[in-house]
Amino acid sequence: MSYLKVLEKTPWVGGGRPYLVNQSNKSRLNELLSGLGFEVSAVRVTEDASVAELLDDIGERLGWPHPTGGNWWGFQDYYSNIPDEGRGPYAVLVEDSDNLLRASPRRFVTVVHKILAITEEHGPWPSLEIPLEFFFLGAWDADE
Repeated sequence: MSYLKVLEKTPWVGGGRPYLVNQSNKSRLNELLSGLGFEVSAVRVTEDASVAELLDDIGERLGWPHPTGGNWWGFQDYYSNIPDEGRGPYAVLVEDSDNLLRASPRRFVTVVHKILAITEEHGPWPSLEIPLEFFFLGAWDADE
């Protein structure tokens, strides 16, 4: 079964992109993704974090040689040129991403939209199936 089917059938993952996962499920998510063979990295969104800092943090976790320049062009450029070193698949946990929502709903939607648009449209390895998935962790459901 493909990892997408597993994620789709895991109710606390959210069913599909964007993956909005309660912060309380971080350990479960780590275990699930590791079991599926993902290399898992995490970045934390602080209450005063800028988008530029977030993009640079993601790039650092993915091993990009230089900061992205803190902009979407730099992020897309690096993403489009990720070297295939026989690694992957990759998962980036964006912890406390609800801080973006509290700071600015527009900023939150922009970040989620742009990350998904870039990663779904511009796969770094057109001839290979090496996924890079983002999981946005936060206090999404007070009942869990």
